[in-house]
Amino acid sequence: MKRLVSACPRLDVVKRSVCIEGAQMAFARVKVQWAKMNAVKLATEGPPTSKEHCTPERGFGVFGILWSAIMSGAGLSSSRSFLPSSSSLGVSTMYTLYVEVVVHHPGLESEIGTWIKAYRHILNAGLSAEHDLCVRVFVGRNAGLGRDIFADLARCAMLQMFNFTEAVAMTKRAAEKLFKVLDMYEAIRDGAPVVDGFISTNKAEGGENSSGAEALADLKSELASVRSRLGESAAAIFCDLESSIRADAGKQPVPGGAVHPLTRYLMNYLKYACEYKNTLEQVFREFHRPDADDAPGHEGESNPFAAQLMEVMELLHGSLEAKSKLYKDLALSSIFLMNNGRYMLQKIRGSPEINAVVGEAWARKRSTDLRQYHKNYQRETWGRVLNVLRDDGGITSELRVSIAAVVVPAYRSFLGRFAQHFTAGRQTEKYIKLSADDLEGIIEELFEGSAGSMSRRRN
Repeated sequence: MKRLVSACPRLDVVKRSVCIEGAQMAFARVKVQWAKMNAVKLATEGPPTSKEHCTPERGFGVFGILWSAIMSGAGLSSSRSFLPSSSSLGVSTMYTLYVEVVVHHPGLESEIGTWIKAYRHILNAGLSAEHDLCVRVFVGRNAGLGRDIFADLARCAMLQMFNFTEAVAMTKRAAEKLFKVLDMYEAIRDGAPVVDGFISTNKAEGGENSSGAEALADLKSELASVRSRLGESAAAIFCDLESSIRADAGKQPVPGGAVHPLTRYLMNYLKYACEYKNTLEQVFREFHRPDADDAPGHEGESNPFAAQLMEVMELLHGSLEAKSKLYKDLALSSIFLMNNGRYMLQKIRGSPEINAVVGEAWARKRSTDLRQYHKNYQRETWGRVLNVLRDDGGITSELRVSIAAVVVPAYRSFLGRFAQHFTAGRQTEKYIKLSADDLEGIIEELFEGSAGSMSRRRN
């Protein structure tokens, strides 16, 4: 091939063009075969961990053909027609094949991790090496041509990578896909400065009005569009949690008043989601479109993600209240609410991320609810015991007498033993709240459950 290209200058114009086209076609066939092998390797092993596939030396064969074509008079149009099938990395062909394999794979989300690695590699390593190679090969009056070739290569390669994001965005939304979508969103977002750097470099080198500048501008626009679609998808998936809660309308209570599976799932899900707190806040601010009937509050306007999370928490609380009514035993209903409320508080207090979003006021409110559930449980359980004792006057009377016979004499002895330490000057009433007669009176009211006795105990 090298002899074929080097012989071109000695041919006439027609033969020289045929020679260049033949070299292009021959090299393109080699590149396609090489790309197929690398596509299979990439799909099974992921992208390379080093720059071994993107060293400048591997690209000189392609740019050698381009350079010979340019010097022999073929011009930019010939080099551009050669570019899509014969980039120095085989990026366009290789990733086109890879994306086609992945898009038709039934478990699309399982390939997202590999895609992210490949995307970061091509953006941070592959294209950077290509840019350096263009600078080294195309110098002087051909520097502008090198910039345009690199811009076209970058745009073609990245657009092929974006095909995968389109496939992900078009798949059916599911709660478990949120975190993979957020990972892709972060990869796209974090890669934007690299593209901006290419644009700035192109502008600084005097190519701001060239076709390369237009190609890079198109790439930046497509990057923003992909980021927007992923952001909208992530926000929609998170908002679908409301529908999941409303759809969980089980008619059978959880045995024993245990923690409901929906509570476990949602609290663990929200805890994991809050590890993406900064990204989700950005996504909701930029891409979430609230319903028209939602009342815009100050908190929702300043942090729509926090407002949405609180809406999910309130829906879960209301769902648990409704599920507690499935229990025929009111005491078991209170146990169910206590178990689920305590589980929610433990998850919130145990995660700094979700605690920061929910806030201490919400946690205090739920703590108050827990205390009320506890009181309801005591009333439903011990109240029945007291009713049994109260109905049988003989038993309650005997219990009061036996308790008084043990407690009152012991208390009188206690007061007598320490009376010498208390004088009027030392404010005896400050330390001794009850006399022996007062204690005996309280015992006489045992098992009656009167409001007066409870009031005196609190005082």
